[in-house]
Amino acid sequence: VSLPQTTYPGLTAVRVYTANNTWTKPAGLHSIVVWVVGSGGGGGGTGTTGAGDGSCGGGGGAGGAAMERLLTAAVGASETVTVGVAGTAGAAAGSGGNGNTSSFGSYLSATGGSGAATSGVGAVPRGSNGGLPGAGSGGDMNVSGQAGFTCLVAGATTAGGGGNGGASILGGGGAGRQALPGQAGAAYGSGGGGGGIFQSTTGDVGGAGAAGVVIVYEFSN
Repeated sequence: VSLPQTTYPGLTAVRVYTANNTWTKPAGLHSIVVWVVGSGGGGGGTGTTGAGDGSCGGGGGAGGAAMERLLTAAVGASETVTVGVAGTAGAAAGSGGNGNTSSFGSYLSATGGSGAATSGVGAVPRGSNGGLPGAGSGGDMNVSGQAGFTCLVAGATTAGGGGNGGASILGGGGAGRQALPGQAGAAYGSGGGGGGIFQSTTGDVGGAGAAGVVIVYEFSN
């Protein structure tokens, strides 16, 4: 018995966008699967402390994410790709900057995580909340990032430190530090870590969030 030949679409390209760009539809395209991840917020910095003082910064929130499958007839000949710029690191005694939105055309988007605050300087214990997470929208699946972690300096010497940055769907955030600057976000969309210092120490910065990303999987016949 002779059976009719059926052509199934296969994965022919994966395009990873780390900056604003334009996606162009290739010939023979059957469908695409798109992931968008918003950028992470920056971790909070620390102020200069005197004797008996402490200061710490919370961890930045992670960006949200969204995923959608689109048939070739549903998309234009080209689509605008927007990639969220990373939230800036909190300056000494300053809060981290907010993350930004990533999107693919008008189909799906994901907001960035919020930057984290600093606790200010004063007698210990001192603490500050981490940044809020971003969220995805418009996709077949929409998820939120992880909130940044709270910072805590419990004593004037070596108890506690900065808050860790929140994890995005792609991986972990920057580490909160003790007597050091916060670490930058490690994976696309993750939050930066906060700094943490103790008595009689010069103020330090938090860690920057990680930039967002847009990933397009192309399936052709």
